[in-house]
Amino acid sequence: MARLFDDGNSEWLTVASPIVDAAPFSVAAWIKTDDAADNFQVIAAPVGEAGTDIGWKYRLRMADTEIQFEAEDAGGSARAAASAVPAVDEWGHAAAVEVAVDSRESYFAGANKGTNATSITPLATSIDTTSIAVRDDGSPNDSFSGDIGHVPIYSDALSQGMIETLAAGFNPLRVQRDILIGYYPINGQSPERNVMGGFDLTVVNAPPVSSEPPIRRFNVAPP
Repeated sequence: MARLFDDGNSEWLTVASPIVDAAPFSVAAWIKTDDAADNFQVIAAPVGEAGTDIGWKYRLRMADTEIQFEAEDAGGSARAAASAVPAVDEWGHAAAVEVAVDSRESYFAGANKGTNATSITPLATSIDTTSIAVRDDGSPNDSFSGDIGHVPIYSDALSQGMIETLAAGFNPLRVQRDILIGYYPINGQSPERNVMGGFDLTVVNAPPVSSEPPIRRFNVAPP
């Protein structure tokens, strides 16, 4: 399933714990926006420091036709940007990879790859929050406007081939499960459960359940 997030109603999912706190890691999501002009739609802030912008955020920028994966530390920030976005009211697959402190990637539909090689190192001791559909930095902002579903978080860098597999609709439970530490189907539960255990997400302002993204129900991922 998925949930429909209304940025005007301050709706998102969050937990005051970091599911990862350093590179490498990967995050993905099925997204469907209802706003063709909004440049500030956070898909996920897989980890960050409450009250600051330190950490990572993954943001859809519709007017600029890109999906940004940004890392920020006390010295500055850097972004990798995929060069395509979904059409309004249509599902699309987004993925971000923090390969190392000086290597990050952003994808749309398993392709349209953007990269960045600036060294950014958010301190692990500062990372304390995981959220979806918002950057929860103490004053939550840049809320997503539309639907988000099936969000996996991996404890290592996924290859482009594995991201292509996810974008083809294979269930994250069938893709590199040995490094899958977070999987949020987003199916209307409260809290939204991480089926890998721990880090369940508090539901803020009750975004409604919406339609299912194009996930294959029963399948085995290619090797």
